[in-house]
Amino acid sequence: MNKLIFFFILIIFIIGCSKERVEYEDFGVEEEITEEVKEEVEAESEPQYGYIVEQKAIEDKVEEKKEEESKNAVCLYFFHNNRGSPCIREKEFLFELQKKYPNLIVKEFITNTKENINLLYDLAEKYGFKVEFVPITFIGEEVIFGYYDDSTTGKEIEDIIEGCVGCGCPSAD
Repeated sequence: MNKLIFFFILIIFIIGCSKERVEYEDFGVEEEITEEVKEEVEAESEPQYGYIVEQKAIEDKVEEKKEEESKNAVCLYFFHNNRGSPCIREKEFLFELQKKYPNLIVKEFITNTKENINLLYDLAEKYGFKVEFVPITFIGEEVIFGYYDDSTTGKEIEDIIEGCVGCGCPSAD
C-alpha cells in the first residue's frame, strides 16, 4: 500500500514539474508612470468637466511621456533559464541596474518555453551565432554571452547601456 501511495505521489510530482509555463517578465514601470503623470495632470490642471475629460488628459500625458521615454529608452533582451548561477547573478545585477538607469527596459525571456527558445534561436540566426548556453543578453547591436560577475560582465553591460542611450526599443521579433 505504501509503495502504491508513493508511486501516485511521484507521478503527480513528475506531471506537475513537467508542465510548460510561459514566463515573461517586463521590468518596466508603466504603473509608476501612470501614477506620476496623474499627479502632474492634477497639479497643473484647472478643474475639469468631469471624469471623462480628466481621464483623457491623463491618457494623453501618459502617451506623451511614453513617447518621450521610448526615444531615450535602452532595451535589453535577457534570455536565461532562471536556475543557473550565472543567470541568477545577472538577473539580480539587471534589477539593480534599472534603479540606476530609469530609461533601461529589461525584457526577460525564460528559456523553458518553446516560444522563448524559438525567439532566442531566431535572434541567434539574425546576429550570426550558435546558441550553446545561457544567459545571453542583447543590447542594441551587441550580444553578451554568459555572466561572470558585476565587475566584469556587469561592467561590460553597463558600458554598452551608457553608449546606447537613444537606441530605442526595437521589437525582439
